Amino acid sequence: MLGYAKLQEGKPYGPQLRKLRENQKITQTELSKRMGCHTSNVSHFEMGDNTRGSGSMKTVLQYVKALGLLGAVIRVR
Repeated sequence: MLGYAKLQEGKPYGPQLRKLRENQKITQTELSKRMGCHTSNVSHFEMGDNTRGSGSMKTVLQYVKALGLLGAVIRVR
């Protein structure tokens, strides 16, 4: 059971969320299909590349929803 996914404040969310994706054994390709975007967008987001607007809260929510974790409580700490 997931419980809380603690995202560390001041660090890019992408690498932290990548760990959640990997824990669920979901590929970047599968996640990109769920999000309706290109695999390269997921890759850039996970690397912490915010130059494409991928660091927005909207993107974080899309990512979490695509992982099926939208109902889980996520605390930024």
